[in-house]
Amino acid sequence: VDEKSHRHISQLVGLYPGNLINGTTPAWLDAAAVTLEGRDGFNEPGGWPYAHKMNLYARVKDGDNAYLEYRKMMKNALAPNLWTLYRLIYQAEANSGATSGVAEMLLQSHEGYIEPLAALPSAWAKGCYSGLVAEGNFEVACEWENSTAKTIGITANVGGIVKVKYPSIANAKVVDSKGNEVEYEVVGSDIISFETKKGETYTINGLVKV
Repeated sequence: VDEKSHRHISQLVGLYPGNLINGTTPAWLDAAAVTLEGRDGFNEPGGWPYAHKMNLYARVKDGDNAYLEYRKMMKNALAPNLWTLYRLIYQAEANSGATSGVAEMLLQSHEGYIEPLAALPSAWAKGCYSGLVAEGNFEVACEWENSTAKTIGITANVGGIVKVKYPSIANAKVVDSKGNEVEYEVVGSDIISFETKKGETYTINGLVKV
């Protein structure tokens, strides 16, 4: 077995499902990306390795490669009933992992802030979603065109302070469900923070392509 292209990537457990490797450890993120590049050689018709790599690529913010693994899985390991198979055995971890991988491309929140479209693939230049839940029990919706968010909606199921990261978000406008403008604090590079009330929905708009 060529170990460099083996389907197992246990050394990246700190990237996903863990969060030890993140934006505060850029050198580790770069190393994780190098590892993933070396794992492109496996050709076994198993669903779970593709799903695993989807999540890992999403965590290094490489949406295009995450999407490529998604396409590979659908081509090589998807049965007519949409189950993913490995040597004719159903793989629950592949189906669930692929769902997780799509969610990771569209929303991440493991670094202490909500990051919509964190690893958006170029193939999904236009779209929308709703109902994804970020850490802190914030329900997120997003609509985008030309790979740029038009609106980001956040419903606070519990309340409390929320942090949101998106390019140029410091120039955006935040309103509540009644249209009242909400004051926010710029707390980092492309990160804003504001107080939320339980059950209230907040909409962020005025986002621009960078």
